[in-house]
Amino acid sequence: MAIEPPLTPLEVEELAGFHPDGTAVRRIRAGQPSPRSPWAPTSDGRHLVLDDAIDGHAAVTVSGWLRFLTQVPLRGRHRFVGEVVVNDVRVVTVQGQLVNERILRHRTER
Repeated sequence: MAIEPPLTPLEVEELAGFHPDGTAVRRIRAGQPSPRSPWAPTSDGRHLVLDDAIDGHAAVTVSGWLRFLTQVPLRGRHRFVGEVVVNDVRVVTVQGQLVNERILRHRTER
């Protein structure tokens, strides 16, 4: 997901704390969708990158975290633009602060 204007270094640090990789200080804030964000900011603050290990059926978490990050810590100060396909199961798109998801195929029962 592209971010305009780019995040400041402090915003990069804050968002990285929701997606701890061992170098960032772990952050927890009321209202966050789950303990760990599947999104990590790039060091230059120009993009959010989705964790490769995310389960396609967890798009609710993917889109929920995107909604949370655009509204709560960043308080609408940035525009997000992009689309990501989550394990060929769902498409999550964002335009500004509006996040949508579309199911490409349903989970098969086993």
